[in-house]
Amino acid sequence: GDCSDPLAVGLEKILAARPLHGSDGDGDGNSGGEAPSSLSLEYYVKLKERPYRECRWVSGAALEGVARVSLSVKMRLSSFRSGKPKPSVYLDAPAAATGERQSEEELVAVGIDPAWLEVDKVVGARVDKKHRRRGRGTAGDTAGNAAADTAEGGDDGLEYLVKWRKLDHDTCTWERATFVAAEAPACLERWNQFRRLRGGVDRRA
Repeated sequence: GDCSDPLAVGLEKILAARPLHGSDGDGDGNSGGEAPSSLSLEYYVKLKERPYRECRWVSGAALEGVARVSLSVKMRLSSFRSGKPKPSVYLDAPAAATGERQSEEELVAVGIDPAWLEVDKVVGARVDKKHRRRGRGTAGDTAGNAAADTAEGGDDGLEYLVKWRKLDHDTCTWERATFVAAEAPACLERWNQFRRLRGGVDRRA
């Protein structure tokens, strides 16, 4: 698949590699031999400022294409293939189908704690600039209005800063209000209670 769109956000790390569906591969990178060719692999990648739940598999050909125009991607790919500074993870099983969800066992295999995919708490709120200009209010006022819309099933540009379970605050990501309301309603209610205690002032506006 074409990874140019997701990688435009910025590649943070390569977590693992595995044979492409329908490919025999060139061997196991952990066996002590030479790492298999990128063209026979796909890579499990994490994007900058996006949560682990959005990690995805991208083809080696697509990643190599981005590496030709991005020095940072080239360096990350080279580091992964060399197995330094830490050993690279090569999985034996190819993809069963494009875009399938990872099981808990598969997440652990690529070094992801399944808890990292769960919302721990909401620590901030904001409205994107487009909606803020349209609302003509302060960031805090507009976030408050959007929060009311979310409670009624809307969105109106509201985003929440989410802390993920077992991860530090520097890995927090901005997520759409509709996602947080659906995935972590209890966390959202605690945030709204906190906000009301502060007189409706958002900590991060």
